[in-house]
Amino acid sequence: MFTEERRPAADAFWRRLAGPRVLLRSGSFGVRVARHAVRRPYRRGLPSGDDRLIRRRIRAAVYDSVVHLLLDAYAEIEGVSLQRRTGPILVRLNRMLAAFDDAFESRLGAGSSLSFPDVFADHVVQERMHEAIAYLVDYPEGPGIREYLNEWVNSQYAAYVALATRERVHESLDDQLELARVDSGGLATCFANCVGLVQGARPSAALIDQFTSLGLLGKVADDVVDFWDDLRSDRINIVRGILHRSPAEEALVLRRAGSMDSTAISWWRHHCPATYVALSAFLADYRRCTTAPSMTIAADLMLLPARWGRTVIRAAPVGLRN
Repeated sequence: MFTEERRPAADAFWRRLAGPRVLLRSGSFGVRVARHAVRRPYRRGLPSGDDRLIRRRIRAAVYDSVVHLLLDAYAEIEGVSLQRRTGPILVRLNRMLAAFDDAFESRLGAGSSLSFPDVFADHVVQERMHEAIAYLVDYPEGPGIREYLNEWVNSQYAAYVALATRERVHESLDDQLELARVDSGGLATCFANCVGLVQGARPSAALIDQFTSLGLLGKVADDVVDFWDDLRSDRINIVRGILHRSPAEEALVLRRAGSMDSTAISWWRHHCPATYVALSAFLADYRRCTTAPSMTIAADLMLLPARWGRTVIRAAPVGLRN
């Protein structure tokens, strides 16, 4: 429940995310983006497609630079030096999993079959799966990664479908958070375990906790940016679940749904203070769980779009779509 006493903590959380401060703390992130834009070290051998367009190439470079930060965080937490092939492997796995997620969402919205073979048969998913296999075939960890992904799907997919199709899931914050733990938190954990397979060592529990928290933070941050579009399209969105707990605020939002596009977090503070406070508390909790220096930089960069109300970068690794 909203109390005026809780708003200063929410305000302080967003104040520290002023763009210049985050960019200053990120140090050489801009240099890293330029390097990924020019040299494309994680994407060599991938079809360039419309990456030749400057805007898309820069966007892909930002995504790859966030992945680079996450790999730095892995090295910081585990005290190891990572294999150079780890970045290219993660980018290819992410492209495949992101295509699968897009195909799943499309079929969910259309009321089509959500059986794994049907979703996996999507032509983009197949194309990106072959990209990943073609790269992994030259490395000894390839079979282990494929086996791990098969086991991960077998253990998680049925629960994910059940949660995604549960009646009134849009109104249940508990169900949506559980779905995010399976989806976004699980995907971040999957990535961490794949890095461990490349390294030949299982990642520590501390590292898994930080990657999971970052995945959940990224999901909620994405849902802030996507809220109005998700609302109109009747897609699952955690902010909607938080909003549903404040009926007066929900009624105001539903009245404005047809005319709204993106909104900065200040809009929520002004019009929906209870939702603003609860949303900020969720993000602050996940942010506190990321303590590795590179992980905190990645978390703050992911939060900037929510603060500004527009997509600058998508959360990594959840929202990496290129």
